[in-house]
Amino acid sequence: MHSDAYFTIGKGHNVCQDYALCKENAIFISDGCSSSENTDIGARILPHLVESVTQFRDPDKMLKMMQIARGIANSMGLSSSCLDATLLSCVSVDTLLATTFFGDGVAALRKRDGSIIIRSVELPENAPPYLSYSISPHRAEVYNKDKRTVEIVETKNGIIELEMEFPVQPFLRPITFTDGLQDLDAVFLFSDGIKSFTETNNLGAVIPVSYERVLSELLAIKGYAGEFVKRRAKSFLNNFCKEKGWIHHDDFSMAGLYLK
Repeated sequence: MHSDAYFTIGKGHNVCQDYALCKENAIFISDGCSSSENTDIGARILPHLVESVTQFRDPDKMLKMMQIARGIANSMGLSSSCLDATLLSCVSVDTLLATTFFGDGVAALRKRDGSIIIRSVELPENAPPYLSYSISPHRAEVYNKDKRTVEIVETKNGIIELEMEFPVQPFLRPITFTDGLQDLDAVFLFSDGIKSFTETNNLGAVIPVSYERVLSELLAIKGYAGEFVKRRAKSFLNNFCKEKGWIHHDDFSMAGLYLK
């Protein structure tokens, strides 16, 4: 088992608020809120505090983690709002792979038969239920006044197999998927920056590039030795995107876990 990660600033940002982290048998993505201050720091704090996949299933442990995160932020002279960040993870445990979303993002699973499963979690109002709201009753109350929804779309080889919308879950409870490791070759996580790519058409109009097109290029990995995510992401951004005129306006982050 082998993991790697990469993150970089988007054209529309002055500071990169994305962060990607590898741990043993696990990968993490965190995306700081653009409208809150110092979330580039908060996005780095949260993944480092995760100790195990069982922590995600226990609201009390997640609350304790956020209280520790608030203490770290406050010791740096920062408001707890710097912790306004999503937190995505893929963790292998025994014969299973657990993928969790605290907020929006995309996961891609490559199966051993060559098929690709893509799971997209999106907040139509672009307002994720940040974990930081769990330690701020007033902000939680304000957030909960609006009836927000989550959209999940799962495709296999480009064909939609699952599409659903439901109310936002409590702050300390993630959207979770579980898959058997025996069927998987590799798994990848992406922040919502993968949905921010644009291109200029023949008429000179700037149009969005579907994240499925972006994914198909990023997943064209020839080898998994060493820094396989960094190699592929840099080649894609520095070569392919420049040739095609693709630009990502939001920060971009990618983490991969090779399971063989």
